[in-house]
Amino acid sequence: MLLINIPNNFISERKYIISIIFKEFLGISYIIQTCNNIKYYEIILPNQNKLIINDFFLSSINPKEGYLHKKNIPKRINYFFNQFVSFKVPIIYGNSKIWFSKKKIICNQDVFASSFFMLSRWEEYVLSKDERINPKICLAYQFNFIDKPIVDEYTEYIWNLLTFLGFKEVRKKQRFKFILTHDIDNPLKYYSFKHIFKTLIKDIVIYKSLSLFYKDINASYHNDDPYDKFDYFMTISEKIHSKSIFFIMASNRTKKNADYSLNNTNIKKIINKIQYRKHIIGIHSGYYSYNSEAIWINEYNLLAKNTPQGIKFGRQHYLNFSIPLTWQIQNDCGLKKDFSLGYAEKEGFRCGTCKEYSVFNILKSKKLKLKEVPLIVMDSTFVVYQKLDPKITDLKFRQLISTVKKYNGNFVFLWHNSCVSDFPWNKYTPIFTNILHEEGK
Repeated sequence: MLLINIPNNFISERKYIISIIFKEFLGISYIIQTCNNIKYYEIILPNQNKLIINDFFLSSINPKEGYLHKKNIPKRINYFFNQFVSFKVPIIYGNSKIWFSKKKIICNQDVFASSFFMLSRWEEYVLSKDERINPKICLAYQFNFIDKPIVDEYTEYIWNLLTFLGFKEVRKKQRFKFILTHDIDNPLKYYSFKHIFKTLIKDIVIYKSLSLFYKDINASYHNDDPYDKFDYFMTISEKIHSKSIFFIMASNRTKKNADYSLNNTNIKKIINKIQYRKHIIGIHSGYYSYNSEAIWINEYNLLAKNTPQGIKFGRQHYLNFSIPLTWQIQNDCGLKKDFSLGYAEKEGFRCGTCKEYSVFNILKSKKLKLKEVPLIVMDSTFVVYQKLDPKITDLKFRQLISTVKKYNGNFVFLWHNSCVSDFPWNKYTPIFTNILHEEGK
């Protein structure tokens, strides 16, 4: 067991990040003591060797003022590289200096404040009040480390430092998981006569395609709906020994929300099909729910009434999110896991990790029961927002998977049922399908 001495300020924040790295990620037992007049973390091993991590952030903050200010976001970042890491690692707070002997290591990489910065997303709280934050204003995007799960890199770094000092405890074993998720924004292309009519108008007016017009007429007549990919997704997930998670909406039918009702016979059939094959139904909370507990609860209760398996997982529609309000709403309503925190416009690691972790309310200085399972990438990121060539998409997709495998994390992929058969999605479907088939071998 480790003894960890910490400074006597921002204790909840310090205890939180230590619990994530040491308990949730590494599975190491420890005891925390608070100490006056220190500006570092002192980690004492059972053999009495010591790891000192200097505090470059929280010890410099006036407790009355707090840290939730733009001025506390660095204007630049440093990188460190030494014998305990095999590549350059970005550090948000601190610098690259380190001193070590066989019995003691002192390092200037404030991995705790840097990890807290990424996991708590306090950066987003002070930068933007928009419904969905633009990744371009965030530090990881600006300094080009959004494709690196830096909290996982810090965790490995800490482990390497501890083992060098003679730490013998066995760490938690984790394994790579491919988690296939689906936001059901448009459950069926031919959901009703109104939808069929709109589709045919688009074929002529927007796409100017008679062939597409006749194709949709023929498919709707023969009940061959291109958005009905539920069995297709579940079969793929079963081949990779997983379960698909279908996030279904229960919000009011408005322009910003999905245009379907849980009372519709087709929707009921879809829900029954998912439940019969023992896959997972989660809540796709509506556009306006992210900052309204009343709306969120109403939608949750409505979906729960139509889903006997119970609703434990959720993802916000349009990835609308307010840190930490949305987390608190989800937590208070009994949600177990959120899958929202990824960027629509950019693939990568919005939270700095590919692992599930407990979230923190920065306004209440409190660790919540809710877990975040970060979204790594969605189909639209490559096809709509970046308009990448399929070959480049294949390369990027594989690189992301390789990175997540390196840290035995969760590769959370969002694949919409409406983004499989139609143009231009049909050019990318073989890429996603082939990679998933490879994962199932």
